[in-house]
Amino acid sequence: MTAKPKKQPANDAGTSLRFDFNAAARRAQKDHPELRGNMLFIHAGEVAPDAYSADLVNQGVDDDEIADVEKMVRDAKRLKTSFHLAVSREDNKKNLGVLVFHPDRHAVFGQKPSAADDVATFDHETGHALLPQFNGTKSENAADGFAALRHFQRFDEGARANLEYAGWKRAAVAMLLGKNSHLTTFTLDKIICDAQTADFSRLTPAQTKKIAAEYAEKCTPSPKRLAKISHDFAPLKKLKPQEAMEKLAVITLKAKTDSDTFYLGARVLAGAFRKGGIRLDGRKIDLSGAEHAQLRMKLANKIKKMPKNHPLRKIVVL
Repeated sequence: MTAKPKKQPANDAGTSLRFDFNAAARRAQKDHPELRGNMLFIHAGEVAPDAYSADLVNQGVDDDEIADVEKMVRDAKRLKTSFHLAVSREDNKKNLGVLVFHPDRHAVFGQKPSAADDVATFDHETGHALLPQFNGTKSENAADGFAALRHFQRFDEGARANLEYAGWKRAAVAMLLGKNSHLTTFTLDKIICDAQTADFSRLTPAQTKKIAAEYAEKCTPSPKRLAKISHDFAPLKKLKPQEAMEKLAVITLKAKTDSDTFYLGARVLAGAFRKGGIRLDGRKIDLSGAEHAQLRMKLANKIKKMPKNHPLRKIVVL
């Protein structure tokens, strides 16, 4: 019996050492014709902030919005992160999307910067351009949902570890900063679980866009739920990451297993409990020592009592 060949990364994902931004931009416009003539792709690490200002003038963008784009490029260079902005054009009902890319200083799709993280960042910002009907936290869920689907299409089984880390980090950052704008963990986890039975590689670009929107609609917590999450994790905001994890264990083990608080707490603690811990923006968080074994056991026992098809049963390993 011949083994199923591993799916190779798409050409624009580059090698393990490099992400081809220009190839990714060309592919995005080929896959999604609606972006052609309505999207400007800027690699902030390779051009000056005003490199595309003349093009924006020709597109009918006014001076104030051109200044916004230039600032966004400067911010991307300074912060080493990426952005998407929609700007209006004179005599054109459709906005011009501006994607400003820069390799992330702190990776989201994997613990270390990589070509896989770069391509997922690009896909995330492209998701914003393709799904402009959303805003706020739902917009971030749509963008991360699109990036997750594309990650499975690009890397097949190799995508899971990157997406599991992304879900972990989105929750950890929300807890430590007290900001839920990028809380996409529920969406990412749902896609990870569904990938066990669904073949996302067979989706057309249009289907990928449509299904990303459906995941965002279905999985993004309501404003009421987001407020409750912020309230429950508020005690962690002023603490250092390691100290915050100690307190998180207490909060999580007191929470009801059907609550968002338990779900997110368990999701984050699982990373901290694993051997060697886990890294958040270069800082190590580690609860794997013997002194934390009892907490780990209590959490494992609570998860074991949950339904077999619950996402925590499929994703969390303790």
